[in-house]
Amino acid sequence: MIFLRFQFEPIDFVLLGAVSTWALYSVIGRVVLRKFSSIVSTTYAVGFGTFFLLPFLLLESPWENIATSTLSAWLAIAHMSVFVTVIGFILYYYGIQKIGAAKASIFINVMPVSAVIMATLFLGETLTFATVIGALFVLSGVYVGTSVRHRKDKRFSHAKTG
Repeated sequence: MIFLRFQFEPIDFVLLGAVSTWALYSVIGRVVLRKFSSIVSTTYAVGFGTFFLLPFLLLESPWENIATSTLSAWLAIAHMSVFVTVIGFILYYYGIQKIGAAKASIFINVMPVSAVIMATLFLGETLTFATVIGALFVLSGVYVGTSVRHRKDKRFSHAKTG
């Protein structure tokens, strides 16, 4: 078997699982958005996520760390909770409603690019040539994935009406 020649690492399977579950999340989100608004859908998603992650929270026993947490740690948690999670998911569901699950899910590929940009700007990380080339590949893939079909659809509609 050809797959046996590849030397997979555990992270490869984690990433495969992440991509697969994100695609499933997007498709299920599209179905849910037929009945609920993006805000209600996000509320349910966060509620279910909290419920399913609660056992892992209890295993970690973070209670000792709460007393020693700094104000900046609490502000970071608040930022992640409100801006990154809630507003991000509401906007993502809004995108699914407007352009569909398939096109919206392509934009997950932009996340590493934005993380590199923020790490460079805010953390002083070095931006390498290889990283820039990789980012250009990602952005061109997102562009092709979201615009090529649109142009085909336009040509097809012009051909039908013309």
